[in-house]
Amino acid sequence: MNSIIHNPFRILNSSIAADQKNINRNYSDLQMCIKFDDINQIDDSWKGILPRIEYSETLINDAHHKISNDNDRLFHSLFWFQINNQTDSAFFEAVKQNNFSHGLALLQNETAKPLTDTNFSSYKNFALLSLISLSGQATSKTNVLRGISVAFESIYFFTENQNHTFLPGTEYITDLTTVRVRFAKEIAMILKPFVGEGKRFKLSEIIGAIPELPKIEIVIDVITKEYSTIPLEMLKKKIEEADQALEQDEANDFENGYKIGAGLLDSVLHLYQSSAALMLETEYALISDMLASTLNFCAVKHYNKNYKKKNGAVVTKNTISLSEKALSICMDASTRETITANLEVYRSNKLKLQVDAITTKLPDNIYVLSNAEIDAIPGKILGLLIEYDALMVKLKSREITFDEISIDLNDELVFTVFNFIIDYINHTGKNKEMLQVLNKLCTYPMSESVASFYNKNIKVYNENMQKATDNSGCAGVLVIMIVSTGLAFFALMQTVM
Repeated sequence: MNSIIHNPFRILNSSIAADQKNINRNYSDLQMCIKFDDINQIDDSWKGILPRIEYSETLINDAHHKISNDNDRLFHSLFWFQINNQTDSAFFEAVKQNNFSHGLALLQNETAKPLTDTNFSSYKNFALLSLISLSGQATSKTNVLRGISVAFESIYFFTENQNHTFLPGTEYITDLTTVRVRFAKEIAMILKPFVGEGKRFKLSEIIGAIPELPKIEIVIDVITKEYSTIPLEMLKKKIEEADQALEQDEANDFENGYKIGAGLLDSVLHLYQSSAALMLETEYALISDMLASTLNFCAVKHYNKNYKKKNGAVVTKNTISLSEKALSICMDASTRETITANLEVYRSNKLKLQVDAITTKLPDNIYVLSNAEIDAIPGKILGLLIEYDALMVKLKSREITFDEISIDLNDELVFTVFNFIIDYINHTGKNKEMLQVLNKLCTYPMSESVASFYNKNIKVYNENMQKATDNSGCAGVLVIMIVSTGLAFFALMQTVM
């Protein structure tokens, strides 16, 4: 707002149409007022709508210097009021009477008319008055945004018009592209304190107010670059707030890790995605890695705290969701490796939970079952193994880490089912009934430790089967072949004559 409040034409009490002789005379008069401490003699016609100027020798010297060359004079004339028609005069009288709303209405009516050399000044005056009213809630957002639109309509009209005489002192300006860029940068700086989350305007509203005109792309490009720090600052603030929340949650052993991470995503994801084009590449990488690190931290703490205490499937699903989002935006190689390794753990446990959902269908306590229920157990186990096989086929097609963890899943299944079989045999004394189940179990590749467990118990099983055969004098001997680590031999029922 400094380009308006401390505009050199205002400070030197000169119109933008004043010649250099008039400007120099006013400059000399101001020097005398300051020298003799007679500032109150300075007539500021705009004090009703603008903050008071604190005059000093430095201030007036700087103002005089700023409009001593054509390019700077043009720039500052674009940000000062101009009296060029009857509407402008009526507006000026309203200002002197501190009737801001009436002056705004007069100019607004004029801007409803087509833009011409004659009412260019009214367009510019309306845009300036709208910018001045940015912080005032009495002026509607619609009027302010209309003022922003009018500001760019007028600058486009000026820079595209071959006749510049309607803006005094600009006859010798030829580099109009630079004029347009400098104007856009200044508008962006004026608007900046009022744009962003929790402020009066959204960035999208400002961009949307820029009229669709030929060659206006350079203006939009300048505006978005000037705002590049806004999303960066907002995103940093949100991430810092999440980090602070995690620090406070440490007392609860990170009970709310997922809640904090999900809340962070809800509050910044749209801003992060929509701001990508507005940030420099280095800024985007920085904010991406900050966000990814915080999300990963939330995921880890949530998982470690809640996996065994709550619904494991839900906890794992939420954890994977946060981690996958973190991985998708992370650019730092080391952090990506960490997140990827964590995801492998989460996905492995997710599959184990799905296996658990099958094995938990086994009876909790075999000793309370009826005879009929006990007789049905071998068939029920075979049914669960068929269900497990179907799950493995399904998971293998969609889980990228499936091949690496399938041995772990098999271990989980074999260990759980075999322990149940041991209870079954100990309780019923029935060995033969489990032959088909055991033959099926030995087809699953296992880790060394589980294979050792399996082999040890199979030896006992075979010995019991051999004793039963010898005692009965039956010709049929049932043999289960022993598995080796990571490799299964399918054993058939053999008949020994």
